[in-house]
Amino acid sequence: MSEEAPDLALSEDIRRLLLQVILRCQGIVHENVLLTCLLKLNEVEVEPEEEFREEVWLDKLGVYIADMNVKLSGLNYRIVKVGHGMGKNYVTSQLPTQMLGFRQLSPSNRFYVYVNVVSTKETELSTTFKASEIEFVKWAIEQLATLRQIDDNPEGIEFGIEREIDRILNDCIREDEQLPFKLRYWTTYTVNSMKLMSYSELATSEVERLLSKLCELKWFYKTQHGSYGLDLKALLELEDYLIETFAMLSCPSCQRIVTQGVLCTGCVSRERTEENGTEQSMWHVDCFEYYLNHVSKNCNVCESNLLEAGAYLV
Repeated sequence: MSEEAPDLALSEDIRRLLLQVILRCQGIVHENVLLTCLLKLNEVEVEPEEEFREEVWLDKLGVYIADMNVKLSGLNYRIVKVGHGMGKNYVTSQLPTQMLGFRQLSPSNRFYVYVNVVSTKETELSTTFKASEIEFVKWAIEQLATLRQIDDNPEGIEFGIEREIDRILNDCIREDEQLPFKLRYWTTYTVNSMKLMSYSELATSEVERLLSKLCELKWFYKTQHGSYGLDLKALLELEDYLIETFAMLSCPSCQRIVTQGVLCTGCVSRERTEENGTEQSMWHVDCFEYYLNHVSKNCNVCESNLLEAGAYLV
């Protein structure tokens, strides 16, 4: 079926089915996956040879989400659209290949996340975990909210986010003919599984089970190297707690917590020399690309050259 402009009327059945998709994906689903569902429900084919007005259907999806949020407000839940720190190209490349149709859609870093808007950290944990498990979860969150030491970029170890940042850097300085260009420094919020397994109050098998459960709930994610990090759902539902308790930093562009992207080491060096500390800057991948190309190649806080002072935050 060729595309027709969607009318203004909302289908109750489609709204209900889209919400079911979000919930069945543990409350977090990529924009292109949800958009593909909307197109299939409306029997719209995304054909490369035909003109397809993607922005029209994204607007329609936004209207459905807004309508869901009106109905969810009485239940103290909300569906929030948020960008992933690893950037649109990498995130889109990781989508499941069995989802037909989205390959023709534009790359996107955006996810729709189903979140509780009123619960505290304690109530959120208590509804999901037993009392004996909560202390481990709180301890693990503390580990994953602590930035590791900044080191020289290790040779022989490469992450997907590093390749994406390299692409941005080399596109930005192409005219200087200094290719290939890489950042010198590297750091991370992720924690090796062995560190988390060292928790002494629970058996190793119990810790493994809890880590698997936290990943299923989309609070934690596991890297290809066996480390764990805070996933989007935890970053949204625990945002205030993470900022107030662990002083986690927000991106100057989108104002969301950054756990993956680029960190300015110039800010870190200046903080160490000033008694009262100072602001620091870090960006998500897509925010960093926009900042370099449209704002400045120097840090907005300490004015360091980011090509020299930037660190991969993986």
